[in-house]
Amino acid sequence: MDKLIFYALSSPEKLDRIGSYLAKKLNNDVERRRLGFVFITVEALDQLLLACHAPNLNLFVESFLKMVQKLLESPEAQLQVLGSTSFVKFANIEEDTPSYHRRYDFFVSKFSSMCWFSSGNERDCFRIRLAGLKGLQGVVRKTVSDDLQANIMDDTHMTKIVPSLLFVMEESSKGKSSSEQQFQASTTEEDPASLAESCLRELINRASYGNIKSIVNPVLTHFDKSELWVPNEFALKVFKIILYSVQNQFNYIVIENLLSHLDNHIRDKAKVKASIVQVLAACVKIASNSSIGPAVLEVFNTLLRHLRSSVDSHSDGDDDDDEREFEESLVSTVGAFAAVLPDFQKTDIMMFIMGKFPLPDRRHESKQYVKRENHKHANIAEGDSALQKMLLQCLLSVAQSFNSISLATTFSPTFLESLLQATIVEDPTVRRLAHEILYTLFDRHENIHKLGANGILKRSKKIDLTTEQCSKQELLFFRKNKDEILWYLFESACMLSNSVDNILAIYLTMGVITTEVADDLELISSVVQMTFGLQKVALDDDLVLPSMIRCALHALVAGYLSVVAQLTGNQVLKDYISLIIHLREKEADFLTPERALKPAANSHVISANSIPKHLLFDISNITEAFPVMADNGRLLKTPYKHQPLKGVLNDQFENESVVSNINSELDANPPGIQPLTPKERITFQMLKDVVSEKSSRVVKERGKDANYFVSSFSEIADDASTRTLEFNSKVLTVLDSLSTPLQSRALSISTQSLSSNPVEESYIMKFPGQYVY
Repeated sequence: MDKLIFYALSSPEKLDRIGSYLAKKLNNDVERRRLGFVFITVEALDQLLLACHAPNLNLFVESFLKMVQKLLESPEAQLQVLGSTSFVKFANIEEDTPSYHRRYDFFVSKFSSMCWFSSGNERDCFRIRLAGLKGLQGVVRKTVSDDLQANIMDDTHMTKIVPSLLFVMEESSKGKSSSEQQFQASTTEEDPASLAESCLRELINRASYGNIKSIVNPVLTHFDKSELWVPNEFALKVFKIILYSVQNQFNYIVIENLLSHLDNHIRDKAKVKASIVQVLAACVKIASNSSIGPAVLEVFNTLLRHLRSSVDSHSDGDDDDDEREFEESLVSTVGAFAAVLPDFQKTDIMMFIMGKFPLPDRRHESKQYVKRENHKHANIAEGDSALQKMLLQCLLSVAQSFNSISLATTFSPTFLESLLQATIVEDPTVRRLAHEILYTLFDRHENIHKLGANGILKRSKKIDLTTEQCSKQELLFFRKNKDEILWYLFESACMLSNSVDNILAIYLTMGVITTEVADDLELISSVVQMTFGLQKVALDDDLVLPSMIRCALHALVAGYLSVVAQLTGNQVLKDYISLIIHLREKEADFLTPERALKPAANSHVISANSIPKHLLFDISNITEAFPVMADNGRLLKTPYKHQPLKGVLNDQFENESVVSNINSELDANPPGIQPLTPKERITFQMLKDVVSEKSSRVVKERGKDANYFVSSFSEIADDASTRTLEFNSKVLTVLDSLSTPLQSRALSISTQSLSSNPVEESYIMKFPGQYVY
């Protein structure tokens, strides 16, 4: 052997003839099954291959690959393992000169088929699969870094390599046989599953932008053909390997492939689709914020389209647990996608989801809540009701990861109106979800748990609410939308189909709004006024309300007033509210927030007249206990009147001009400085007075016109001259006012200069010597 190597090194041009001779010798030995000579020949080939590094090595490699191919085509397991081992040694050699014509198609196909080997005894099966994996790993290493070779990442090769690796990993995950475990323990061989996983990681890590799909698509196809989506533990494992191995900037390509694959399964069983969506959600959680890619809305549009398809299948009678599992998976996936987005994109996503929310046609009409027993709300299809529920669950999953900085930015007029309308639809679950979204977005200081059943509602537990001074922008937002929000809260609280969960959600919404505007007593007074309106509803025997809801409304009043007392810090108010709640605990514990606002509330039957007055809250006592609120709000003196929404919106529009003037004054003048120039305000009432004055003047003029027919010429002339004198006088007055500067008219006498001459004209220049001409 040493002589042969020395001869090959000293005469490299003879390598071709040496290789041809050894190949012929190996071919004969394999045919005659002389395995000892086969091993000697392969050893000689390997040593020559490792020792020679010359340009003529390419000619020897052709003979070497033919011999390896002959070994792999043999039915003998040990010869196949020998050929694979020899090829791996060749793959680890870095050649000096590239090869233009060498191809590895046979080796890719053969090594892939070896990974699927399952006949014979278990020991041979184990060895051949392991040899096939090592051969595939050698092919990838030999070709992936050589630009002159045919691309190993082509679909033709990946459809063979990737399923082979997945098959080995899947078989190993099912559990090893005892003989396989014993053989692996008695040898130093590697675990096939670990080797297959390592090869897959290496393959994905070496993939470029254009090759990611060539790897992911065979994975998806293999899962479909082998029915590996249900259960999806193995699919989750594989895609975690892919996401952790692929370059970060290519994450979104894997996500897009999964989404398009989900579209291809739109008519499959819900169980399969649910598994795909669960894998998708797991991938999104692993990936970075670039996992969605540029088409953000398209991703959510795809998920919502599948959600709508699933809801439609419910309406067709295919209502089963698999469809519900699929819908829940879609909701969690929407939340997972939204969690990796920045907040400004989450705002767009919430508006996009709410844009698909089906609403009744009648939008601005008062429902006359419970005063008409036979009144029917705007009907909506049963499928649309289920879709409403699913869309709001998606919206809630987005809202839970959203960090609201500016409420005016978060709640655009269209989004706020649509969300408020969702609080008065027929389905009580939809209404509860809408309130949960509202208080989740409003709550920026994490006070929800402090306001709930384990917080302030539990009387023995003292909770400190987190508050801060409300900014001017947020204050303007609440003042602008206050009437509309309170209208919807009142309307929602008075609906017949409410449950205790609905009343609790309304209480939490009111409590969160109050904590956000804790320093604005006028807004708090408006909510307190509406709260006493709800107490009046609970006491009205003419209204057809379940007794459980009446108790919950009374508990809502008590709970909310407790929040107000704690926020304001007024001890007298705290003592009064604690006294009423203490009396209720002794005489009627079913009216206490701790019991009546629990989901499993009592079903105590009561009537409006059966509640003693000393157990109710009196608004006059609130005013006496906290006069500052009454003076600022000026609302507690008048009872709350629920009117149609159209009237509320008109009143809100009428007051917008006054609010805008106040806003401009706050912007123009720094705090603590009195404005020098008074601003002229035009309100709706002034416009009404002008119109009424004009109409009365027209009537008087018509009467004068009638007198002209019966008056003499001298009387008419006297009247004309009088009006001419009056007109001239008004013109002179107007001209005088225009010639006087506005600022000098606004100044008081004490602020004017004492040295100024009242008869001196304003256009005369003072101190002309100080100017340069």
